[in-house]
Amino acid sequence: MLRLESMATRPVRLCTLLLFISKQLIIAQSRGEEVRINTFSAERTPDGLVDLHIVGMFPMEGAWRGGQTIVPSMEIALAMINNRSDILPGYRLVMHWGNDKCLPGLGVHLMHTLVFSGATKLLVVGAGCSAVTQATAQVSHYWNLIQVGHERISNAIIQLKASRDELYKRR
Repeated sequence: MLRLESMATRPVRLCTLLLFISKQLIIAQSRGEEVRINTFSAERTPDGLVDLHIVGMFPMEGAWRGGQTIVPSMEIALAMINNRSDILPGYRLVMHWGNDKCLPGLGVHLMHTLVFSGATKLLVVGAGCSAVTQATAQVSHYWNLIQVGHERISNAIIQLKASRDELYKRR
């Protein structure tokens, strides 16, 4: 059984992680350091901000419809971050999201579609279902994307991370 406070704090914790990753990226690029994720152009929008685009994959229907609560929470959290001038000054987080329906194949297709359409995406949030997260985590690193999730239930995801960590240690 899920505790109510954990459901309420997940978007906040996730956005905190997004902020940390985004800020580290900005700091590294401002120092001229090589950043090992997708490159993006730091072109300012007419309002003077640089948009940092992220992908979100949330189940709005299917086996678990958690996206119906996660999406509004993420939008509120991103609005709160973007409305403060002391957090990521000069930058704005923009989320492009879609409904993965808790289907792994659809999740991979959706991630590909969202990542390769429009502006360069820096990271992926999700997916909400373990099966979709497992499938997308197996391909996101090929596109040099950071993937963060708000929930992890499946032991297969833990094992995937452990095997990937071991692979990087051998390089």
